[in-house]
Amino acid sequence: MKGLVTIEQLPDVPPGWNYQQSVAKVKQVIYKWKNLTLELATELCIAREALSRPGRPYGRHTWKQYCEEIGVNQETVRLWLERWFPELTSKNLEVSSLSLPVGKYQVIYADPPWQYDNAGLKGSAESHYPTMSMEELCQLNLNDLTGDDAVLFMWVTSPFLQEGLQLCQAWGFEYKTTFVWIKDKATYGKLGFYNYGQHEFLFAATKGSCLPQPGSLEPSVLFAPKREHSEKPEAVYELIEQMYPGPYIELFARRIRPNWATWGTL
Repeated sequence: MKGLVTIEQLPDVPPGWNYQQSVAKVKQVIYKWKNLTLELATELCIAREALSRPGRPYGRHTWKQYCEEIGVNQETVRLWLERWFPELTSKNLEVSSLSLPVGKYQVIYADPPWQYDNAGLKGSAESHYPTMSMEELCQLNLNDLTGDDAVLFMWVTSPFLQEGLQLCQAWGFEYKTTFVWIKDKATYGKLGFYNYGQHEFLFAATKGSCLPQPGSLEPSVLFAPKREHSEKPEAVYELIEQMYPGPYIELFARRIRPNWATWGTL
């Protein structure tokens, strides 16, 4: 791709854009890297823009589903598009545009989209959802979401223990303890370096004084089946609700839950 001409302006989504027609068109020409033409890159860019619009104007279709149907993971498509459309690079890093909701919450539950070094590999985090760098995560200002006393429950994987402690501090919380989720099976394949992970950590950190309700404590180890990529056990919600009366907010949520506010749905 040496000497590739870049396009400064992103294409508009044309009226009547059709999901199935776009998928069929792209699948016809994606065979090898050399076939990444401007026409193909433009169609991919239009599809990403169309499927990222609020309100789901194209039904239940998602960008993740689109990439799966054309047979290319999201990280690879992102790298392709950024070669043609450099504006996408700066667009992805506009953390200041991530407006947090208005309100005060006693409990913040977060599953940060940690940015690993294995982007592009099958099964990597970035092949499933957009990730964020430590700098981007630390820039999120949670002060306005809480009063003087609050608790943070945050998922942290083994490679990010140090970053997890750093992020607690950046968000204004003091680390207290850890819960451990033991999965029914390990993550095999290309995602292990020193072992195949079969557990994740849930940090508990507080701001001010925020002890759990009397009689609400449970063991620190949770046994629950492994679910979809990065999907966490439903029992954790019940654990948190037992420990604290709320109000609750989930950051980087996957779905809506009754009596919970959500932000940054993956």
